[in-house]
Amino acid sequence: MITIEALQEQPRAFIERAIHYIWTQWGTEHNLDFYRDCIEHSLTGEADLPKFHVAIEADRFVGMCALLRNDLISRQDLCPWLACLFVDPDYRGSSSEAG
Repeated sequence: MITIEALQEQPRAFIERAIHYIWTQWGTEHNLDFYRDCIEHSLTGEADLPKFHVAIEADRFVGMCALLRNDLISRQDLCPWLACLFVDPDYRGSSSEAG
């Protein structure tokens, strides 16, 4: 069964694995620190957003998403903003359920 986990509720080792996973899906060889900073900020900030979530099945990351305050400076009214949505190709189009 797939579970959806909020990163702010996880132990440090799990968070480190998640940072690397998110970066490998969206990042480049030059911006690991950017992703690490964004995720670390979401863990320690008092604000309700941003927040990062990962989907896991049998200790394997199979997807992720982030909830952000906004993604477009010109559209501050669109909040929250779903960003960084990724589903592992093996799970796309399947009827997998999250619990």
